[in-house]
Amino acid sequence: MSVRQLFSRLSIRPQFSLVAHNFKTGYLKYSTEKVVDAKDQATENVANISEGKAMDSEVITDEELFGEELDPQKIALKQALFWLDGEGAKYKNIVEGSTNYVGGKIPFPMNPYFRPKPPLADKIKSEIYALYLKDPRKNTPRFLGRMFKISIKRVEAILKLKAIEAQNESEGITLQTKFQAGMESILGVNNPTTFKFSEPISIPAIELDAPRFKVVGETESFTAEDAAKELNREPFSAIYDQVNKDKFYEISYPGLKAKFAPRDPRKSLSSKVASAKKADVLEKKGNSASDKVEQSDKQAPGRKVLDKNPKLGNKRFNFVFTDTSKKTSSRDRLVLVRYRNGTLVNAGRAERQKRINQVWSNMNYVA
Repeated sequence: MSVRQLFSRLSIRPQFSLVAHNFKTGYLKYSTEKVVDAKDQATENVANISEGKAMDSEVITDEELFGEELDPQKIALKQALFWLDGEGAKYKNIVEGSTNYVGGKIPFPMNPYFRPKPPLADKIKSEIYALYLKDPRKNTPRFLGRMFKISIKRVEAILKLKAIEAQNESEGITLQTKFQAGMESILGVNNPTTFKFSEPISIPAIELDAPRFKVVGETESFTAEDAAKELNREPFSAIYDQVNKDKFYEISYPGLKAKFAPRDPRKSLSSKVASAKKADVLEKKGNSASDKVEQSDKQAPGRKVLDKNPKLGNKRFNFVFTDTSKKTSSRDRLVLVRYRNGTLVNAGRAERQKRINQVWSNMNYVA
């Protein structure tokens, strides 16, 4: 190691001196007095270097110049222990019914913009679910959201989780109720008796018009009905009644029993009626296809039913099969039609001409 390298190494050391160390608190005290630069405190080895004498590069160590206690990692550890024993001691244990964040209401001091609200108490969630089970048609998520001043999405999530919880409990699955109570205590859950929660019932996903301004006198009243009239819209109270009128809400989650997630009786009845109507329509279509075959048989005596298998039919389409061998002429080419009801027949004149011209577009075949 050259003299220049040694002195450049010594000159970048911190400019403080260790005065004392309290072993009880782990606190390091530093003096603010001016410390002579380490490179000016020439040791015997430094003097030897200045005189041009050879030396081992590992003779002068950090411990020799600054002491073992100036290790940055050890200093950081002792400072952390000092903070934990002093100011940080009040954050060691939880505070019943309240949060105990280092940043007050901020759980992450480096992110002051994240200020979460405390969650709802389980007692309130159970009350919401009980009201829903009592009358699913009346107590919709919108109705319950307005009642408890929470969003519709939150109500839907509560109902779904409570239904799953009730079904699991009925099946003998043990729930972590003690853990839930402990987390509510740590997160500062609101007391159900003094419950105060307010959030938008829904976030509109539409583009709003530009704001309008209207001058209103101090003594003049301006109600929600007046605002609706000014905007040429229906009053919110009327819209609210229409939205919540006769709306049965079903919890959408696979595997839930009707006992915990009631089904709309009207919906099941209407689905049965719809399926019956659909079956009638399909039957009529199948009959019409059979009628077409019979009519074509009358028009073309040589055309006969080759096969009839309902399993090979299709509810939506008729399938046409064409012989595409090269040595067969168009007039002798075999063209078959499988109707939706599964009936297989020789293609009629119009069907034959259409199909051959589709396969060989440059032929311009006329049947």
